[in-house]
Amino acid sequence: MGNLFVPSGECACRHDMQHRIAEQNTATLTTPGLLQSAHGRQTVITLMLVLFCMIVPVSGSWTALAAGHSGTDYTFAGNYSAGQIVINTAGAYYLTEDLNSSSSVYGIQIQGDSIALDGNGKNLTGTAGVGINVSALVLQPVVTNFSTISGFDYGLCSIGEGLTVSDSVISRNKMGGIWTFGSNATILRNTISDCNVGINAWYLDYKNPYYGIQVKITNNTLNQNRYGIRSASNNAQILDNKVYNNTNSGIIAGGTRCGSSPDPGTCGRGYYTVISRNIIQDGVNGIFSYEPSGRVIDNIVTNQQQFGLFISDSVNISARNNTFVNNTQGIVLRYGKNQNSLVTRNTIINSSDCGIFFSYYSSDISGNATFYDNYLANSVNINGTASLQNYTWTNPSGPVSGTNVMGGPYVAGNYWSSPDKTGWSDLQEPAGTGYSQVPYEVKTGSGAYDTAPLVRVAQMINSSHDDWTVLNPAGNKTYPRYSNATYVAEAKPGADLVNVSVNGSMVGPVGTWTFSSITVDHTISSYGQPTPGQVHAFFTLNTTWGAVPLTVRFTNQSLGDPTSFFWDFGDGAKSPEQNPVHTYTTPGTYTVTLRAANNQTSGIGTLTGAVTVTAGQVPYPTPTQVPGYITATFSADQTSGVSPLQVSLIDQSTGNPTSWLWDLGDGNSSRSQNVTHIYTAKGLYSVRLTAQNSISSGSIEKSGFIMVR
Repeated sequence: MGNLFVPSGECACRHDMQHRIAEQNTATLTTPGLLQSAHGRQTVITLMLVLFCMIVPVSGSWTALAAGHSGTDYTFAGNYSAGQIVINTAGAYYLTEDLNSSSSVYGIQIQGDSIALDGNGKNLTGTAGVGINVSALVLQPVVTNFSTISGFDYGLCSIGEGLTVSDSVISRNKMGGIWTFGSNATILRNTISDCNVGINAWYLDYKNPYYGIQVKITNNTLNQNRYGIRSASNNAQILDNKVYNNTNSGIIAGGTRCGSSPDPGTCGRGYYTVISRNIIQDGVNGIFSYEPSGRVIDNIVTNQQQFGLFISDSVNISARNNTFVNNTQGIVLRYGKNQNSLVTRNTIINSSDCGIFFSYYSSDISGNATFYDNYLANSVNINGTASLQNYTWTNPSGPVSGTNVMGGPYVAGNYWSSPDKTGWSDLQEPAGTGYSQVPYEVKTGSGAYDTAPLVRVAQMINSSHDDWTVLNPAGNKTYPRYSNATYVAEAKPGADLVNVSVNGSMVGPVGTWTFSSITVDHTISSYGQPTPGQVHAFFTLNTTWGAVPLTVRFTNQSLGDPTSFFWDFGDGAKSPEQNPVHTYTTPGTYTVTLRAANNQTSGIGTLTGAVTVTAGQVPYPTPTQVPGYITATFSADQTSGVSPLQVSLIDQSTGNPTSWLWDLGDGNSSRSQNVTHIYTAKGLYSVRLTAQNSISSGSIEKSGFIMVR
């Protein structure tokens, strides 16, 4: 593992700051708002203005920086080809040409409050020193829009308060791109490359905790630096940056101890830093987190020669929702000095050495952290020599309701997979809860167990078809998570396949459709139409049951323009009529068949158990439910109310369905005919019902049907 960079000396601006503090009556900051002098005097100052004020827009017109100018506002020694600029007075200034520094100390010095410097798309170049130096205690300096700042030891160095550096390219500076020691700095939308340290946000003096706080580093691109971003600033925000090809570390937060123990009152070592939504690719080390109470959230770290995230020497660090892919080690914990860290909802896959590695600190093998709801898919998921029993491997609150990292309904332990998805969790039977009650030993022989390890959740695919097609498999079928399922759609004889719907979108008359690596529920339906000229025999009855004698009127509804008909009423009677009337004189249940034909084709339609004739009083309901063409519909006892809202949904479909599928709109479903469900969260919910029998299916969706306040 490479050594971390700890500066042995700072740039010129730090010494300038120390000099100016010495000039101020050797005052030492004791409490916010008070200065204590060497003579015992106390002077109330508006420290909030100095340290916490926001950027103040510079008023007035912009001033072009002219070679040879010497005034109280600014001094321009030499010319743009070989010159040096010192800006003293508040205002807005801009370059008119590329500036090549003639000084080995600095190219441009900002030493007054509320100065805005616009590079105007020009280049600032030099061979040593600092490109732009912001003097100590300067308030609200702004530097923006440089095409490049290059060739110096440091591109920009500042101990000013409220610094903003934006929209500039800073490259090929030996020691650093941007170094800031002041508070409330904002560094955004810069491109920094080929420097020892791309961005360094540091504290000036560890005995003064108010320097180097509340720094925001966001939306910068850093490429081919030794270190991308280093921050020991308290309350720093490192957000939405892209760091590529670092030769040591992408982001370092914290990392310096002051004295024998880190104390937030005496040491600015990066407390409460947030590192979020950064992308770090193709380097040596990803994120190095020393900062107490830091948050490492939603970052993507890939292709690092060593680790994705190193958590060390700190307490109360939270790492969640990060993705670590193709690193040697996904996460490393230095366990002797690490206490109460939380690692949850991270994805750690394809680590060449191991997913989580426990590194030692001296002979101390203590330390503790909590790991749960992570997805680990590495050849070795856990390694190192720590006492793993000191660590918690399952949600300490026990499995609780909520969506876990695998999409299951409970947040419990971790998912223990492998790169080829044949890990322990992959091989367990899917569970509706999404976790197993069989403990999993996180490392063989460690005696440390995940007591509620995550497993696959069975997902459902609902398959339906119309009268002209067949779709297999049919109905509702469950599949293990990440499995595949293939469906085959075919037209019935005398019909043509017209379209297939997948998850509500038409995909055309495809004969097969495969759902790959299933992680959510799906729907698939097939649709067809009769082949032109092909006879399809259909008929209806005016009644299906009654007491003997029972007279039934049959109506032909065949397609394909048939010209001849042959009816079999099931009791031995026949008829060649198109729309016959028949009287049943014997109790029983009868199957009716119609054969219809034209001069080219014919068809047969059969209703099994179509007519039921009773000897006496007709029972209710009828003993034979005749399957018909389904029209799905439903009602509810109430559709709005305050959470928790209990709603009873009542099936009112026609056509005698025999199976039902409810999508309740909040992630829950039911296969009951009628459903009582409790909505616990506020929102607007759509409800969908699919009803089906042996010959037909129908669906209805009522958008925004349930409103929970």
